Amino acid sequence: MDRETWWWDDGVQEATRKKKGLFKKWQGSNSPEDREAYGAAKRACKKAVARARSKSLAPLYDKLETVEGQKLIFKLARAREKATRDISKCLFVRDAQGKLLSCLTNSIPITFLPNRLLTLVLFPLFPPTKLALLFAT
Repeated sequence: MDRETWWWDDGVQEATRKKKGLFKKWQGSNSPEDREAYGAAKRACKKAVARARSKSLAPLYDKLETVEGQKLIFKLARAREKATRDISKCLFVRDAQGKLLSCLTNSIPITFLPNRLLTLVLFPLFPPTKLALLFAT
């Protein structure tokens, strides 16, 4: 199985085995009776999976309803967002001679850049007079 099976118990595994066996039998015979038996086994397997999954995830849901759980939700969301960032896109910053100073990824906010890099990045876009006007307002 390619799916998450860490919470499966013996009942789920047995129902899945039975369902797979009936599916192979139905595919071999192609009879309506075998199709009905497979459909019943499939519904029973879905119920067994739902019961086992809710039983195994109940402690997590109880924990998420607390104050610490609220913090955990945001921590999980932040970790998930960081995992989906594309780190292959870089901003290469070079000095006037063309020497590479830094490769900045999307995950580094502009406030973490050293002042020298800020001036190299911002001054070509905004001359110092315009830059002073931007930060004054």
